[in-house]
Amino acid sequence: MNEIKVLTKSKNLFTIFPMSSDLWENTLFHFQVLDFFFRKSKIMPYSNPTTKWSALLLFACLASMSGLADGSSQWQSDFGPLSLTVENDVDVSGSYPKFQGTLEGFLSSEGNLEMTWFQPTSEVRCQEKKERTYYWGRVIWQVLPGGILKGKWSYCNATPGSGGKWNAKLVSGAAIEKMVGVHEPPPVPAPTGKRMVSAPTKAAMNASMAPAAMEVKKEEVMEEIRFQWGQNVNLKQVKFMAVDFTCDKVTDQIAVRANLDSPEGHALDLLVITRDGNHRFADVLSVGESNLCVDLTKQLPSVSIEDVGSAGSLNMVGPGVCSRAIRVGGSECSPYYFFWMHKPKGNTHFTYYTP
Repeated sequence: MNEIKVLTKSKNLFTIFPMSSDLWENTLFHFQVLDFFFRKSKIMPYSNPTTKWSALLLFACLASMSGLADGSSQWQSDFGPLSLTVENDVDVSGSYPKFQGTLEGFLSSEGNLEMTWFQPTSEVRCQEKKERTYYWGRVIWQVLPGGILKGKWSYCNATPGSGGKWNAKLVSGAAIEKMVGVHEPPPVPAPTGKRMVSAPTKAAMNASMAPAAMEVKKEEVMEEIRFQWGQNVNLKQVKFMAVDFTCDKVTDQIAVRANLDSPEGHALDLLVITRDGNHRFADVLSVGESNLCVDLTKQLPSVSIEDVGSAGSLNMVGPGVCSRAIRVGGSECSPYYFFWMHKPKGNTHFTYYTP
């Protein structure tokens, strides 16, 4: 690891800090923060520029070394910058400012980070409230050598991975793998003799040969919207949501708009675009304005995704549906919960419940 020597001068006193490149990055960050703070607060007026820069650099070095000592680290992840702090070699907390999210969890005995994420809002509204929010979920990171976190996440209490991947690369700070004792895997020993291998079952062979479902692409969403709603649809008035609504571990696309041109009266239109293997298909649904207790010429009703759990969906609409529902309305009128049936009934996959 390269070392950088930083020289400061204050009242003819020279101090040399041998610094690693990671520490130097943290120092520069704290230097900018402290300089901004002192200039705005005017707590430390400077008459001598040399004293000013020396003091700032000294404080920045101390802040950086303190942050690294307590297990703080900065990462670049699939969801933007990520900060993690390990305390007592077990408890882990963090944040990811792009989505105003926070994290709480622990280092498991297997060396994984098992966390819960919390946000002020997201595509899915959970049935249970945690940490003063209905928008939360799970994430598990496998700690790999070289400052790598291989992660998978979910909404609410669903199995991690149902939401997608969440990987991260260490930028600066403490290397978590050193805390949990992660090392490069040992070489695989050469075979010493014959071994029996069971023949794969027919089901396993069919599963391995089945084409993997692909996520719906953005251009496909635009194509489907124009096919279903016309070429002149105003995309600025369409609300988009990306979530695994059909419970097949692949992200689906949902579009919502106020239909003010229907001959049957104003309505809220819902469009779900999903895949079954390589086959793309869509299903549409309209809810009359009178059922929503809202003036669609002025605003859309509240629309969110809520995971009610398998027991909740069974009580609401019976078996054979995904537990995630599109929740519409609920401020003045009773909300509607629209579920996706795995097998269509008639010409639709939608079924619904309202209290």
